[in-house]
Amino acid sequence: MMLYDALAQEDAEQMYEAWKKRLDAAQKEIVDFVIEQVGSDVVGYFGGYLEEGSYNICLVVQLNAKPKYVIRFPQPGTTATCFLDEKVRNEVQVMDLLRKTTIPLPKVYNWGLTSDSPSQLGPYIIMEYVEGKPLINELRRPTKTDDGVEMDLWRDLGNPRVLHAYGQICDYMLQIHQLDFSTAGAIRRSSPDEWVASERPVTDNMNVLARNILNYPTEYFSTTSISSPKAYFEQLADQHLAHLHTQRNAVENREDARRCFIARHRLKQSIDQYLSTDTETSPFKLYCWDFRPSNMLVDDDMNVKAVLDFEFCNALPAQFAHDPPWWLTILRPTTWIDNDFHFGALKDRLEPHIEQFLQVMEKKEKEMGGTVVPLSARMRDSWTSNRFWFNAAMQDSWSIDAVYWAALYKPGDEVLDDALKAEMETFVEMKMEQLDAYKTECKARGI
Repeated sequence: MMLYDALAQEDAEQMYEAWKKRLDAAQKEIVDFVIEQVGSDVVGYFGGYLEEGSYNICLVVQLNAKPKYVIRFPQPGTTATCFLDEKVRNEVQVMDLLRKTTIPLPKVYNWGLTSDSPSQLGPYIIMEYVEGKPLINELRRPTKTDDGVEMDLWRDLGNPRVLHAYGQICDYMLQIHQLDFSTAGAIRRSSPDEWVASERPVTDNMNVLARNILNYPTEYFSTTSISSPKAYFEQLADQHLAHLHTQRNAVENREDARRCFIARHRLKQSIDQYLSTDTETSPFKLYCWDFRPSNMLVDDDMNVKAVLDFEFCNALPAQFAHDPPWWLTILRPTTWIDNDFHFGALKDRLEPHIEQFLQVMEKKEKEMGGTVVPLSARMRDSWTSNRFWFNAAMQDSWSIDAVYWAALYKPGDEVLDDALKAEMETFVEMKMEQLDAYKTECKARGI
């Protein structure tokens, strides 16, 4: 996996620490704000923080010694400043849309932007507090790989508790898959019963690029919705190339620079090869990239009580929604590859769990009926055609190179035409100069 920019990370950590001090100092103001917004006449009390997630922090508000409400703020430093308000606005819209389904969602009492928040702490969502335990904790078990590495993996194949959880998840995914859009973008309500993807898509990868790279050229981000799947993938490819050129420590040496250059150019050239040609479904579907067991709360009987965290969900090319769930390996497949886990062994480990999940989905599809190509069949096609790995690579600017060389490289790809080869050598020299300057600045700042 490509290294992060340590200078940008230090800046982000300092930003978060300063903000967290402001948050701690404003606890009573925040509690009073929540009580006012929900219209309660009972005095509220600070009930502590929930365990921090990747992007957000949640404060619990208690009434009569019992947790009742949660107010959630995105964390500056992990959410790029330029996306704070946009991220929350988009997530609330997705949650409103999904109330058309039977997916259990926490009630939202109020939400607002930074300008609406107590002490201008940032955009917020006030939700009901839902009792439950993370589904992920009920599904995984510690195990040791052949090379002695401790990993958390799913419980044994055929475990009835796992199958019960899968049945509910498949039901939710099939309902989400019925939501069609004509463009790629963030969701907005256009009428009481209609929703459109009318705003630019804001993805997790865009957030990480804006947050973790000093001076990333955000002009490569779209300012509008995108009209075709191919145009969306071309924009992704341009983001990845801009990342490679901009991050000064993106490569460690000359050979690494060449491998990254080849990977990103070859992936852009292969868009047509991996672009789905499925004409029996809408070209764009709602893609909930973080729809996984760690964001689901269950009771003791493994019944899902709430599904959480719909940030960075957008209408995207349908082939993303047609991938089998990446979380069937607990870790992202890209993480396994980044850690040099043998690709063949990874596929062997993943395939039985994909098959089990798809068998559960097939059962749900028969219960629901319908004449179109089943989602389970599309997921199998994504896996067998290698489109799963293309989609995974194109979503992650830090793992794209490792995934390309492990899963998508074809012998001869490294042979470039004269023009591209000359461009690559100029690029290599530029990256070595950037790397020297980066190391000098890190040394001066004591990093």
